[in-house]
Amino acid sequence: MKLVGAEPRFKQVPKNLVHHFTTRTATFPGKTMVVVMSRGICVDLYNAIVAIKPEWHNDDPKKGAIKIVMTGSVVVRLN
Repeated sequence: MKLVGAEPRFKQVPKNLVHHFTTRTATFPGKTMVVVMSRGICVDLYNAIVAIKPEWHNDDPKKGAIKIVMTGSVVVRLN
C-alpha cells in the first residue's frame, strides 16, 4: 500500500480533519477543501469522515455538510 493511503496514517487523518474543522468553525465560520491523490483515497476519506460525523452526509446534493468533487478523467502533465 502506498504511504499516503497507509492504514496507520489513514486512521488518524480523518480524525484530525474533523477535529480541526469543528474547532476552527466554532469560532470562525468557513469551509474547507481537502485534495487527495486518488479517487479511491477520496472515497475512503469521505466514508471515514462520515463514520465520525454521520450528520454531515446527505444523499441530496443540496443538503449535508460534506461533498465530493471528483474529475471525470485523470489528467497527467509531463513537463
